[in-house]
Amino acid sequence: MHIPSEHVDSDSGRLLGGHCEHCQLSAYPAPPRCPSCLGPLAARPLAAEGKLYSYAMIHAGPRGRRLPYTVGYVDLPDGTRLFAHVAADDDTHLRTDMPVRLSLHPDGSGYRAIWTPSWPSAPNKEVADA
Repeated sequence: MHIPSEHVDSDSGRLLGGHCEHCQLSAYPAPPRCPSCLGPLAARPLAAEGKLYSYAMIHAGPRGRRLPYTVGYVDLPDGTRLFAHVAADDDTHLRTDMPVRLSLHPDGSGYRAIWTPSWPSAPNKEVADA
């Protein structure tokens, strides 16, 4: 997934989301106002670790795209749920609720965001053309 540079905290190297101090909702990307209470959102780095909520292996795509590839939703500890590219050779080692870790890779005007299973028994791969 391509992430614009302004969505990455330069100090921590983590995704930059929005957090509402009034209702405690966190969101990514940060909308102009809190979607729950319409209060202001403060910029806050999001966790680089989460749990895989769901996933799917994609077997069709545009020319030049390496197939298959895996996408999914990742739940962060603060309750934020992100759509994500998951690094996996196949989906036989993926499980819902398994821990995953974010890595950001420079890519033109932004970054490629890849979530990798973070337990030792889960084989993974580097995704060259995400």
